[in-house]
Amino acid sequence: MFPKTDELRLQSAPSVLDELRGTECYAAVKVDGQSLTFAKYEQDGSEVKRVCSRNFCLREVPGSPHWKAANDLNIFANLPMNYAVQGEFAGEGIQGNRLGLRGRQFFAFQVFDIAAQKYLDYYDFIDFCAARSIPTVPIEWVAPLQLDLDSALRAAEGQYASGFPREGLVIRPTKEAESSAISEYTGIPNSRASFKVINNQFLLKTGE
Repeated sequence: MFPKTDELRLQSAPSVLDELRGTECYAAVKVDGQSLTFAKYEQDGSEVKRVCSRNFCLREVPGSPHWKAANDLNIFANLPMNYAVQGEFAGEGIQGNRLGLRGRQFFAFQVFDIAAQKYLDYYDFIDFCAARSIPTVPIEWVAPLQLDLDSALRAAEGQYASGFPREGLVIRPTKEAESSAISEYTGIPNSRASFKVINNQFLLKTGE
């Protein structure tokens, strides 16, 4: 119904930078948390609501923080049929709460159109979330891509508001596109042009 959330690390396919050079792209701050997806779709004539981690659909049970997040954001009342909102769930009790948040928060990083089997372009994604009061990950910049590997790694540097080194950036074209460079690495035809750049200071601090 919708893809698993994952991003290729830039160092695995650095030629994607040459492929996208001059293309308008956006850089989103990589929030250090847990992958979380909210989806609503029709199956066998019935409405289905899903809350999923990266690998599992989560049952609605008393005390579930993931379902509480969906309810607090009023996700399913506002989510059109056949859409999935995917993002990071961060805060207290998650990954050491490196962002220094109070409580737990959801940050959307993409929206998937289940019926069309495609992601929304950047501006449509921003408008979709704004219209439904769904918070998004911080956007660092929107501009024609001019980075090489060294400058991309420098761009990934920085800190969360807590002072902890941020995890890095995720970079994508503002208009969804495919990447032959990423397909060559993954062996998956028509791979999405999307990649992460990890902050080396984050790696040193966390030992990851």
